[in-house]
Amino acid sequence: MTDLLKGSSSIPKVPARLAVGLPADLLRRRPDVRQAEFFAMAQNAQVGLAEANLYPSFSLTGTIGLTAAGNTDTTRTGNSGFSELFSGDSLTYSFGPSFVWPFLNYDRLRNSVRVQDARLQQSLISYREVVLQAAREVEDAVVALEGAVAQDALLAITVESAQRSAEVAQLRFNEGFADYQRVLDAQQSLFTQQGRYVSNHSGIVSSFIALYLALGGGWELRDAGDMIDAQTLDTMRERTNWGDLIEDETKQ
Repeated sequence: MTDLLKGSSSIPKVPARLAVGLPADLLRRRPDVRQAEFFAMAQNAQVGLAEANLYPSFSLTGTIGLTAAGNTDTTRTGNSGFSELFSGDSLTYSFGPSFVWPFLNYDRLRNSVRVQDARLQQSLISYREVVLQAAREVEDAVVALEGAVAQDALLAITVESAQRSAEVAQLRFNEGFADYQRVLDAQQSLFTQQGRYVSNHSGIVSSFIALYLALGGGWELRDAGDMIDAQTLDTMRERTNWGDLIEDETKQ
C-alpha cells in the first residue's frame, strides 16, 4: 500500500535495514555513557593519588647561580667586580636529597583512601546504571520498531481488503442489488483502515528515530568531513595533551 503514501512529504521514508554494527560499541559513544565512563576513570586515578600519600616520598633539590664580589682595591674605583661574573670561580651550586613521610597522619590518609574508594564504587554503580538504561532504551526502540513494521504489513493487507469491499459495495449498488448505506459503510471502513495504516507508518518513523537516538547516532560515514573540525582540534590540543584520544575520535 505504498500508493497511499505517495506525494506525502510529511512522513519520511525509513530504510529497510539499519546497519549498526556492534551495538555495544555504539552505546559507548553516547554522551551520557562516555561521561559516566570518564568520571569513573578519573575517580580511579583519585584513589591512586590518595594511596600514594601513604608511602614516603623522596626528592632531590638543588640550586645553581653566579656570584660576583666587589673589588676591594681602593686605588681602582668604578670596578665592582662584574667582569668576573662569568668566570669559573663565580659559579655556585648546592643540592641534596629530601625525605618526607607523614606517618603521624597515617590514619587520616588511610581514611582519605577509603573515602576516594567509596566514591569510586559510587561512580562505578552510576556507570552501570547509565549503561543499563542505555541498553534498555535500545531494546525498547528495537521492539517498538519491529512491532510497528510487523503491524504495517498486516494493516496493508487490511486496507487492501477494505478497498475490495468498498469496490464490491459500489458495484452492487450500481447494479441495484444493495442500497447506498452499504457503500457508505464500506467507504467509512476503508477510511478508518487507511488512517490506521498512515498512523502506524508515522509510528515506524518515530520508532526508527528513537532507535537512532538510543544508539547515539552519527555512526554512518560522514561526507562533510571529520566529526571535529580542525580549528576545534587545535584549540583542544593547546589546552590539554589528549594523546591519541582525539585522533581516534576523528577516525570513527
